Amino acid sequence: MTKNKLLVIASDFPPLVGTNTQRIISFVRHLAHCGWKTTVVTRALADLETIDSRDYSTIPATADIVRIEDPDLFAKRRRNTGVGPSDMGQERLPQSPESSGNPIAEVQLQWSTTALQRLPREVASRAVKTWLRYRSYHPDTLRPWADAAARAVIDLDIPRTHDVLLTSAPSYSGHVSGLTIKRGTGLPWVADFRDLWVGRPFREPVSQLHAWMDQRLEAAVVRECDVLLLASPAWVATFVQRYGAEIESKIVVLTNGYDAEETDAVRASLGETDHSIRRFVLTGSMHAAESPLQFIHALGALRRHSPDLAAQVRADFIGNGGENTALLNAASRDEGVSDLIQLHGPRSHVACVRAQFEADFLFMALAPEHRDTISGKSFEYMATGKPVLACLGEDSIQARLLGEAGTMRRVDFGDVQATESAIRHLLATDNADLTPNWQVIREYERGALTRRLAAVLDRLAAQGSRSTPA
Repeated sequence: MTKNKLLVIASDFPPLVGTNTQRIISFVRHLAHCGWKTTVVTRALADLETIDSRDYSTIPATADIVRIEDPDLFAKRRRNTGVGPSDMGQERLPQSPESSGNPIAEVQLQWSTTALQRLPREVASRAVKTWLRYRSYHPDTLRPWADAAARAVIDLDIPRTHDVLLTSAPSYSGHVSGLTIKRGTGLPWVADFRDLWVGRPFREPVSQLHAWMDQRLEAAVVRECDVLLLASPAWVATFVQRYGAEIESKIVVLTNGYDAEETDAVRASLGETDHSIRRFVLTGSMHAAESPLQFIHALGALRRHSPDLAAQVRADFIGNGGENTALLNAASRDEGVSDLIQLHGPRSHVACVRAQFEADFLFMALAPEHRDTISGKSFEYMATGKPVLACLGEDSIQARLLGEAGTMRRVDFGDVQATESAIRHLLATDNADLTPNWQVIREYERGALTRRLAAVLDRLAAQGSRSTPA
Protein backbone atom coordinates (compact mmCIF):
# COMPACT_ATOMS: atom_id res chain seq x y z
CA MET A 1 0.00 0.00 0.00
CA THR A 2 1.39 3.39 -1.03
CA LYS A 3 2.24 5.54 1.93
CA ASN A 4 4.61 8.21 0.58
CA LYS A 5 5.02 10.33 -2.56
CA LEU A 6 8.27 11.20 -4.33
CA LEU A 7 8.66 14.16 -6.68
CA VAL A 8 11.32 13.57 -9.36
CA ILE A 9 12.82 16.17 -11.71
CA ALA A 10 14.53 14.35 -14.58
CA SER A 11 15.14 15.72 -18.07
CA ASP A 12 15.94 12.21 -19.38
CA PHE A 13 13.03 9.79 -19.06
CA PRO A 14 11.35 7.18 -21.28
CA PRO A 15 10.48 7.04 -24.08
CA LEU A 16 13.69 9.06 -24.66
CA VAL A 17 16.39 6.75 -26.05
CA GLY A 18 19.62 6.58 -24.09
CA THR A 19 21.32 5.02 -21.11
CA ASN A 20 20.67 8.11 -18.98
CA THR A 21 17.03 7.10 -18.60
CA GLN A 22 17.70 3.72 -17.03
CA ARG A 23 18.63 4.81 -13.52
CA ILE A 24 15.53 6.94 -12.99
CA ILE A 25 13.02 4.59 -14.60
CA SER A 26 14.34 1.74 -12.48
CA PHE A 27 13.90 3.87 -9.35
CA VAL A 28 10.33 4.70 -10.35
CA ARG A 29 9.46 1.11 -11.20
CA HIS A 30 10.95 -0.53 -8.11
CA LEU A 31 9.92 2.19 -5.63
CA ALA A 32 6.33 1.32 -6.46
CA HIS A 33 6.97 -1.98 -4.64
CA CYS A 34 8.49 -0.16 -1.66
CA GLY A 35 5.45 1.92 -0.75
CA TRP A 36 6.34 4.98 -2.82
CA LYS A 37 4.25 6.64 -5.50
CA THR A 38 6.23 8.83 -7.89
CA THR A 39 5.49 11.98 -9.84
CA VAL A 40 8.06 12.59 -12.60
CA VAL A 41 8.49 16.04 -14.12
CA THR A 42 10.27 15.67 -17.43
CA ARG A 43 10.49 17.07 -20.96
CA ALA A 44 7.64 17.26 -23.44
CA LEU A 45 7.63 14.55 -26.09
CA ALA A 46 7.85 17.15 -28.88
CA ASP A 47 11.20 18.33 -27.45
CA LEU A 48 12.81 14.89 -27.71
CA GLU A 49 14.80 13.98 -30.81
CA THR A 50 14.77 10.20 -30.60
CA ILE A 51 12.30 8.01 -28.73
CA ASP A 52 11.38 4.35 -28.58
CA SER A 53 7.62 4.01 -28.21
CA ARG A 54 8.12 0.50 -26.84
CA ASP A 55 9.64 2.07 -23.72
CA TYR A 56 6.23 3.36 -22.64
CA SER A 57 5.71 -0.13 -21.24
CA THR A 58 8.52 0.45 -18.74
CA ILE A 59 6.62 3.29 -17.03
CA PRO A 60 4.48 1.89 -14.20
CA ALA A 61 0.82 2.83 -14.18
CA THR A 62 1.19 4.10 -10.62
CA ALA A 63 3.52 6.92 -11.72
CA ASP A 64 2.24 10.39 -12.61
CA ILE A 65 4.13 11.99 -15.50
CA VAL A 66 4.16 15.76 -15.96
CA ARG A 67 5.73 16.87 -19.24
CA ILE A 68 6.94 20.47 -19.51
CA GLU A 69 7.74 22.17 -22.83
CA ASP A 70 11.15 23.77 -23.26
CA PRO A 71 10.67 27.56 -23.61
CA ASP A 72 13.97 27.91 -25.48
CA LEU A 73 13.46 29.71 -28.80
CA PHE A 74 15.08 26.94 -30.82
CA ALA A 75 12.89 24.33 -29.11
CA LYS A 76 9.78 26.42 -29.81
CA ARG A 77 10.72 26.73 -33.47
CA ARG A 78 11.25 22.98 -33.71
CA ARG A 79 7.80 22.33 -32.24
CA ASN A 80 6.17 24.95 -34.48
CA THR A 81 7.63 23.38 -37.61
CA GLY A 82 6.05 20.08 -36.63
CA VAL A 83 9.35 18.19 -36.34
CA GLY A 84 8.54 15.39 -33.95
CA PRO A 85 10.85 12.81 -32.45
CA SER A 86 12.18 9.93 -34.50
CA ASP A 87 10.63 6.73 -33.16
CA MET A 88 12.96 3.77 -32.99
CA GLY A 89 10.03 1.59 -32.09
CA GLN A 90 8.66 2.11 -35.60
CA GLU A 91 11.69 2.55 -37.85
CA ARG A 92 13.80 -0.37 -38.91
CA LEU A 93 16.12 -1.02 -41.81
CA PRO A 94 15.66 -4.08 -43.96
CA GLN A 95 18.22 -6.76 -43.39
CA SER A 96 20.99 -6.55 -45.96
CA PRO A 97 22.10 -9.72 -47.78
CA GLU A 98 25.60 -9.55 -46.35
CA SER A 99 24.27 -9.41 -42.80
CA SER A 100 22.20 -12.55 -43.13
CA GLY A 101 22.31 -14.53 -39.93
CA ASN A 102 23.36 -11.52 -37.89
CA PRO A 103 20.68 -11.02 -35.23
CA ILE A 104 21.93 -7.51 -34.58
CA ALA A 105 21.52 -6.45 -38.17
CA GLU A 106 17.92 -7.62 -38.15
CA VAL A 107 16.96 -4.83 -35.78
CA GLN A 108 19.41 -2.20 -37.00
CA LEU A 109 17.75 1.20 -36.70
CA GLN A 110 17.42 4.10 -39.08
CA TRP A 111 19.04 6.77 -36.95
CA SER A 112 22.49 6.60 -38.48
CA THR A 113 21.16 6.58 -42.03
CA THR A 114 18.96 9.63 -41.58
CA ALA A 115 21.81 11.46 -39.87
CA LEU A 116 24.05 10.90 -42.87
CA GLN A 117 21.35 12.15 -45.24
CA ARG A 118 21.15 15.61 -43.68
CA LEU A 119 22.21 18.44 -45.98
CA PRO A 120 25.50 20.19 -45.09
CA ARG A 121 23.63 23.47 -44.60
CA GLU A 122 21.29 21.82 -42.10
CA VAL A 123 24.21 20.29 -40.24
CA ALA A 124 26.00 23.62 -40.11
CA SER A 125 22.85 25.37 -38.92
CA ARG A 126 22.41 22.89 -36.11
CA ALA A 127 26.08 23.27 -35.10
CA VAL A 128 25.69 27.05 -34.88
CA LYS A 129 22.52 26.71 -32.78
CA THR A 130 24.25 24.28 -30.43
CA TRP A 131 27.24 26.64 -30.11
CA LEU A 132 24.96 29.56 -29.26
CA ARG A 133 22.95 27.58 -26.72
CA TYR A 134 26.02 26.27 -24.92
CA ARG A 135 27.28 29.83 -24.49
CA SER A 136 23.92 31.33 -23.62
CA TYR A 137 22.71 28.89 -20.97
CA HIS A 138 24.31 27.68 -17.80
CA PRO A 139 25.07 25.05 -16.60
CA ASP A 140 23.81 23.45 -19.83
CA THR A 141 21.38 23.89 -22.71
CA LEU A 142 18.40 22.63 -20.68
CA ARG A 143 18.48 25.55 -18.25
CA PRO A 144 15.34 27.20 -19.77
CA TRP A 145 13.48 23.91 -19.41
CA ALA A 146 14.70 23.41 -15.83
CA ASP A 147 13.59 26.91 -14.80
CA ALA A 148 10.19 26.36 -16.43
CA ALA A 149 9.84 22.99 -14.69
CA ALA A 150 10.60 24.50 -11.28
CA ARG A 151 8.09 27.32 -11.82
CA ALA A 152 5.41 24.87 -12.93
CA VAL A 153 6.01 22.62 -9.92
CA ILE A 154 5.71 25.52 -7.48
CA ASP A 155 2.77 27.20 -9.29
CA LEU A 156 0.82 23.94 -9.33
CA ASP A 157 1.62 23.45 -5.63
CA ILE A 158 2.87 19.93 -6.36
CA PRO A 159 5.39 19.85 -3.46
CA ARG A 160 2.58 20.26 -0.91
CA THR A 161 1.34 16.74 -1.69
CA HIS A 162 4.77 15.10 -1.78
CA ASP A 163 7.18 13.98 0.91
CA VAL A 164 10.58 14.08 -0.79
CA LEU A 165 12.14 15.69 -3.88
CA LEU A 166 14.75 13.93 -6.05
CA THR A 167 16.66 15.58 -8.89
CA SER A 168 18.98 13.63 -11.16
CA ALA A 169 21.84 14.96 -13.27
CA PRO A 170 23.07 15.30 -15.93
CA SER A 171 21.53 17.55 -17.10
CA TYR A 172 22.92 19.64 -14.26
CA SER A 173 20.14 22.16 -14.80
CA GLY A 174 17.94 19.61 -13.04
CA HIS A 175 19.79 20.38 -9.82
CA VAL A 176 19.13 24.08 -10.40
CA SER A 177 15.44 23.15 -10.44
CA GLY A 178 16.03 21.38 -7.15
CA LEU A 179 17.59 24.48 -5.64
CA THR A 180 14.59 26.58 -6.66
CA ILE A 181 12.04 24.08 -5.33
CA LYS A 182 13.98 23.50 -2.11
CA ARG A 183 14.27 27.22 -1.42
CA GLY A 184 10.63 27.82 -2.30
CA THR A 185 9.05 24.93 -0.41
CA GLY A 186 11.53 23.41 2.03
CA LEU A 187 10.80 19.94 0.63
CA PRO A 188 13.47 17.37 1.71
CA TRP A 189 15.79 17.00 -1.26
CA VAL A 190 17.93 14.16 -2.67
CA ALA A 191 20.44 15.39 -5.28
CA ASP A 192 21.44 12.43 -7.47
CA PHE A 193 24.79 12.69 -9.29
CA ARG A 194 24.96 10.12 -12.08
CA ASP A 195 28.17 11.86 -13.24
CA LEU A 196 30.47 14.44 -11.78
CA TRP A 197 29.64 18.08 -12.44
CA VAL A 198 32.74 20.10 -11.58
CA GLY A 199 35.78 18.29 -12.89
CA ARG A 200 33.93 15.87 -15.14
CA PRO A 201 36.41 14.84 -17.85
CA PHE A 202 33.70 14.63 -20.53
CA ARG A 203 32.60 18.20 -19.88
CA GLU A 204 34.79 21.23 -20.40
CA PRO A 205 33.33 24.63 -19.39
CA VAL A 206 33.15 26.99 -22.36
CA SER A 207 34.85 29.79 -20.41
CA GLN A 208 36.42 30.64 -17.06
CA LEU A 209 33.20 32.43 -16.16
CA HIS A 210 31.22 29.23 -16.78
CA ALA A 211 33.72 27.26 -14.69
CA TRP A 212 33.30 29.71 -11.79
CA MET A 213 29.52 29.52 -12.09
CA ASP A 214 29.71 25.70 -12.11
CA GLN A 215 31.63 25.76 -8.85
CA ARG A 216 29.17 28.16 -7.20
CA LEU A 217 26.10 26.20 -8.32
CA GLU A 218 27.50 22.82 -7.33
CA ALA A 219 28.50 24.18 -3.92
CA ALA A 220 24.95 25.47 -3.39
CA VAL A 221 23.49 22.08 -4.36
CA VAL A 222 25.83 20.17 -2.04
CA ARG A 223 25.20 22.60 0.81
CA GLU A 224 21.40 22.74 0.55
CA CYS A 225 20.41 19.20 -0.39
CA ASP A 226 19.50 16.80 2.42
CA VAL A 227 21.07 13.73 0.78
CA LEU A 228 23.88 13.70 -1.78
CA LEU A 229 23.43 10.53 -3.85
CA LEU A 230 26.55 9.43 -5.77
CA ALA A 231 26.78 6.79 -8.49
CA SER A 232 30.44 5.98 -7.78
CA PRO A 233 32.14 5.33 -4.41
CA ALA A 234 35.29 6.99 -5.76
CA TRP A 235 33.52 10.36 -5.75
CA VAL A 236 33.08 10.43 -1.97
CA ALA A 237 36.68 11.52 -1.44
CA THR A 238 36.32 14.08 -4.23
CA PHE A 239 33.33 15.79 -2.61
CA VAL A 240 34.72 15.58 0.94
CA GLN A 241 38.00 17.12 -0.18
CA ARG A 242 36.14 19.85 -2.06
CA TYR A 243 33.49 20.73 0.54
CA GLY A 244 34.80 19.46 3.87
CA ALA A 245 34.27 16.44 6.13
CA GLU A 246 30.97 17.86 7.43
CA ILE A 247 29.17 16.84 4.21
CA GLU A 248 30.16 13.18 4.52
CA SER A 249 27.15 12.48 6.74
CA LYS A 250 24.75 13.38 3.91
CA ILE A 251 26.51 11.25 1.25
CA VAL A 252 24.91 7.99 0.11
CA VAL A 253 26.57 5.85 -2.58
CA LEU A 254 24.18 4.05 -4.92
CA THR A 255 25.73 2.68 -8.07
CA ASN A 256 23.93 1.90 -11.29
CA GLY A 257 22.98 -1.70 -11.91
CA TYR A 258 21.05 -4.14 -14.06
CA ASP A 259 17.42 -5.19 -14.13
CA ALA A 260 17.05 -8.88 -13.31
CA GLU A 261 13.58 -9.17 -14.88
CA GLU A 262 14.86 -7.68 -18.11
CA THR A 263 17.98 -9.84 -18.30
CA ASP A 264 16.07 -13.00 -17.36
CA ALA A 265 13.50 -12.34 -20.11
CA VAL A 266 16.22 -11.76 -22.72
CA ARG A 267 18.16 -14.83 -21.61
CA ALA A 268 15.04 -17.00 -21.85
CA SER A 269 14.28 -15.78 -25.39
CA LEU A 270 17.70 -16.54 -26.86
CA GLY A 271 17.95 -19.07 -29.66
CA GLU A 272 20.87 -21.11 -30.89
CA THR A 273 24.09 -19.21 -31.60
CA ASP A 274 26.52 -19.90 -34.45
CA HIS A 275 29.88 -20.26 -32.67
CA SER A 276 31.84 -20.56 -35.90
CA ILE A 277 31.84 -16.76 -35.90
CA ARG A 278 33.01 -15.12 -32.67
CA ARG A 279 31.19 -11.88 -32.02
CA PHE A 280 32.45 -8.93 -29.99
CA VAL A 281 29.85 -6.36 -28.96
CA LEU A 282 30.17 -2.85 -27.55
CA THR A 283 27.12 -0.87 -26.48
CA GLY A 284 26.94 2.77 -25.44
CA SER A 285 28.98 5.86 -26.18
CA MET A 286 31.95 5.76 -28.53
CA HIS A 287 33.45 9.21 -28.07
CA ALA A 288 37.22 9.58 -27.70
CA ALA A 289 37.42 8.49 -24.05
CA GLU A 290 35.37 5.34 -24.73
CA SER A 291 36.48 4.75 -28.29
CA PRO A 292 36.88 1.23 -29.73
CA LEU A 293 39.68 2.57 -31.93
CA GLN A 294 42.34 0.38 -30.33
CA PHE A 295 40.17 -2.69 -30.94
CA ILE A 296 39.98 -1.76 -34.64
CA HIS A 297 43.76 -1.38 -34.84
CA ALA A 298 44.24 -4.65 -32.94
CA LEU A 299 41.88 -6.51 -35.27
CA GLY A 300 43.78 -5.07 -38.23
CA ALA A 301 47.04 -6.38 -36.75
CA LEU A 302 45.43 -9.78 -36.18
CA ARG A 303 44.31 -9.94 -39.83
CA ARG A 304 47.84 -9.13 -41.01
CA HIS A 305 49.48 -11.67 -38.71
CA SER A 306 46.82 -14.42 -38.66
CA PRO A 307 44.20 -13.86 -41.39
CA ASP A 308 42.45 -17.19 -40.78
CA LEU A 309 41.98 -16.35 -37.10
CA ALA A 310 40.75 -12.83 -37.84
CA ALA A 311 38.20 -14.26 -40.28
CA GLN A 312 36.41 -15.81 -37.29
CA VAL A 313 35.78 -12.39 -35.70
CA ARG A 314 32.87 -9.98 -36.12
CA ALA A 315 32.39 -6.81 -34.10
CA ASP A 316 29.24 -4.75 -33.59
CA PHE A 317 29.59 -1.29 -32.06
CA ILE A 318 26.15 -0.05 -31.01
CA GLY A 319 25.60 3.51 -29.84
CA ASN A 320 26.39 7.11 -30.52
CA GLY A 321 29.84 7.67 -31.97
CA GLY A 322 29.28 11.40 -32.39
CA GLU A 323 32.26 13.20 -33.88
CA ASN A 324 34.27 9.99 -33.52
CA THR A 325 32.17 8.05 -36.07
CA ALA A 326 34.08 9.24 -39.14
CA LEU A 327 37.40 8.38 -37.47
CA LEU A 328 36.23 4.87 -36.59
CA ASN A 329 34.95 4.22 -40.11
CA ALA A 330 38.20 5.51 -41.61
CA ALA A 331 40.28 3.35 -39.28
CA SER A 332 38.25 0.26 -40.24
CA ARG A 333 38.94 0.95 -43.91
CA ASP A 334 42.62 1.71 -43.37
CA GLU A 335 43.11 -1.47 -41.33
CA GLY A 336 41.27 -3.57 -43.91
CA VAL A 337 38.61 -4.80 -41.46
CA SER A 338 35.51 -2.98 -42.70
CA ASP A 339 33.97 -6.34 -43.53
CA LEU A 340 34.44 -7.51 -39.94
CA ILE A 341 33.09 -4.43 -38.12
CA GLN A 342 29.68 -2.73 -38.16
CA LEU A 343 28.98 0.62 -36.56
CA HIS A 344 25.33 0.87 -35.58
CA GLY A 345 23.57 3.96 -34.38
CA PRO A 346 21.75 4.21 -31.04
CA ARG A 347 19.21 1.50 -30.30
CA SER A 348 16.64 0.88 -27.62
CA HIS A 349 17.84 -0.31 -24.25
CA VAL A 350 16.24 -3.72 -24.63
CA ALA A 351 17.87 -4.18 -28.03
CA CYS A 352 21.26 -3.33 -26.50
CA VAL A 353 20.77 -5.86 -23.70
CA ARG A 354 19.80 -8.51 -26.23
CA ALA A 355 22.90 -7.76 -28.30
CA GLN A 356 25.03 -8.19 -25.16
CA PHE A 357 23.56 -11.63 -24.53
CA GLU A 358 23.97 -12.67 -28.18
CA ALA A 359 27.66 -11.76 -28.11
CA ASP A 360 30.49 -14.19 -27.45
CA PHE A 361 32.60 -11.45 -25.91
CA LEU A 362 31.92 -7.89 -24.78
CA PHE A 363 34.18 -4.89 -25.23
CA MET A 364 34.62 -1.61 -23.42
CA ALA A 365 37.21 1.13 -23.16
CA LEU A 366 37.65 4.05 -20.81
CA ALA A 367 40.56 6.48 -20.78
CA PRO A 368 42.70 6.65 -17.60
CA GLU A 369 41.52 10.16 -16.70
CA HIS A 370 38.09 8.64 -16.04
CA ARG A 371 39.37 6.17 -13.46
CA ASP A 372 36.71 7.21 -10.90
CA THR A 373 33.78 6.69 -13.30
CA ILE A 374 31.75 3.49 -13.67
CA SER A 375 30.04 3.14 -17.05
CA GLY A 376 26.44 1.99 -16.74
CA LYS A 377 27.04 -0.81 -19.22
CA SER A 378 29.52 -2.42 -16.79
CA PHE A 379 26.66 -3.79 -14.71
CA GLU A 380 24.69 -5.06 -17.70
CA TYR A 381 27.85 -6.65 -19.05
CA MET A 382 28.38 -8.43 -15.73
CA ALA A 383 24.80 -9.71 -15.72
CA THR A 384 25.44 -11.66 -18.94
CA GLY A 385 28.34 -13.58 -17.40
CA LYS A 386 30.19 -13.08 -20.71
CA PRO A 387 33.94 -12.36 -20.89
CA VAL A 388 34.66 -8.62 -21.10
CA LEU A 389 37.70 -7.33 -22.97
CA ALA A 390 38.26 -4.12 -21.04
CA CYS A 391 40.74 -1.42 -22.08
CA LEU A 392 41.10 0.32 -18.73
CA GLY A 393 43.66 1.73 -16.38
CA GLU A 394 44.74 -0.77 -13.74
CA ASP A 395 43.77 1.62 -10.93
CA SER A 396 40.30 2.46 -12.29
CA ILE A 397 37.25 1.69 -10.18
CA GLN A 398 35.67 0.06 -13.23
CA ALA A 399 38.56 -2.41 -13.46
CA ARG A 400 38.14 -3.22 -9.77
CA LEU A 401 34.40 -3.79 -10.23
CA LEU A 402 34.76 -6.09 -13.23
CA GLY A 403 37.66 -7.88 -11.55
CA GLU A 404 35.53 -8.64 -8.49
CA ALA A 405 32.78 -9.92 -10.80
CA GLY A 406 35.28 -12.32 -12.39
CA THR A 407 34.42 -11.41 -15.99
CA MET A 408 37.30 -9.16 -17.12
CA ARG A 409 40.28 -9.57 -19.42
CA ARG A 410 42.00 -6.19 -18.91
CA VAL A 411 44.54 -4.42 -21.11
CA ASP A 412 45.83 -0.89 -20.80
CA PHE A 413 43.90 1.79 -22.65
CA GLY A 414 45.71 2.52 -25.93
CA ASP A 415 47.85 -0.65 -25.94
CA VAL A 416 47.12 -2.14 -29.37
CA GLN A 417 49.61 -5.02 -29.09
CA ALA A 418 48.15 -6.17 -25.78
CA THR A 419 44.65 -5.91 -27.22
CA GLU A 420 45.61 -8.14 -30.16
CA SER A 421 47.07 -10.67 -27.72
CA ALA A 422 43.91 -10.55 -25.62
CA ILE A 423 41.73 -11.21 -28.69
CA ARG A 424 43.94 -14.21 -29.54
CA HIS A 425 43.60 -15.49 -25.98
CA LEU A 426 39.83 -15.15 -26.00
CA LEU A 427 39.48 -16.94 -29.33
CA ALA A 428 41.80 -19.75 -28.21
CA THR A 429 40.44 -20.34 -24.70
CA ASP A 430 36.94 -18.85 -24.68
CA ASN A 431 38.19 -17.22 -21.48
CA ALA A 432 37.64 -20.47 -19.62
CA ASP A 433 40.03 -19.25 -16.93
CA LEU A 434 37.45 -16.60 -15.86
CA THR A 435 34.48 -17.57 -13.72
CA PRO A 436 31.64 -15.11 -13.04
CA ASN A 437 31.18 -14.39 -9.34
CA TRP A 438 27.38 -14.35 -9.23
CA GLN A 439 27.30 -13.45 -5.54
CA VAL A 440 29.06 -10.17 -6.34
CA ILE A 441 27.09 -9.58 -9.55
CA ARG A 442 23.70 -9.95 -7.84
CA GLU A 443 24.60 -7.10 -5.46
CA TYR A 444 24.02 -4.73 -8.38
CA GLU A 445 20.50 -5.83 -9.24
CA ARG A 446 18.37 -2.69 -9.50
CA GLY A 447 15.58 -3.96 -7.27
CA ALA A 448 18.02 -4.46 -4.40
CA LEU A 449 19.66 -1.09 -5.06
CA THR A 450 16.30 0.70 -5.10
CA ARG A 451 15.35 -0.84 -1.75
CA ARG A 452 18.40 0.91 -0.34
CA LEU A 453 17.14 4.17 -1.85
CA ALA A 454 13.69 3.54 -0.39
CA ALA A 455 15.25 3.28 3.07
CA VAL A 456 16.84 6.72 2.56
CA LEU A 457 13.53 8.19 1.38
CA ASP A 458 11.68 6.59 4.29
CA ARG A 459 14.10 8.25 6.71
CA LEU A 460 13.62 11.68 5.13
CA ALA A 461 9.84 11.30 5.07
CA ALA A 462 9.78 10.14 8.70
CA GLN A 463 11.75 13.19 9.78
CA GLY A 464 8.99 15.30 8.22
CA SER A 465 10.94 18.48 8.79
CA ARG A 466 10.70 20.91 5.95
CA SER A 467 13.17 23.72 6.23
CA THR A 468 11.78 27.25 6.19
CA PRO A 469 11.62 28.43 2.57
CA ALA A 470 14.28 31.02 1.74
